[in-house]
Amino acid sequence: MDDLDGLSRSARLAYLTCKAPNRVLPLLLKNRYPALTVVLNLPGNALIGGGGIGFAAGISGLYSLPGYLFSLLIAVAPVPLIYRFA
Repeated sequence: MDDLDGLSRSARLAYLTCKAPNRVLPLLLKNRYPALTVVLNLPGNALIGGGGIGFAAGISGLYSLPGYLFSLLIAVAPVPLIYRFA
């Protein structure tokens, strides 16, 4: 964490991509907004909670607020649509 503390968002992303142990993690880091949307919709996220996932995403410094809010909007959009058309 000390290595990441003073870095900008793009430098932090580059650092994490270089230090990632396998090929899957850099792919997830490059596609971090769709990955966040999927994680928010996983059935097991009740263990961490949407707030915990959002907190972890925010504290990482890799997500912008508008990008996070748009991902959250896309993640929860099916629920109102189901109630509207059911």
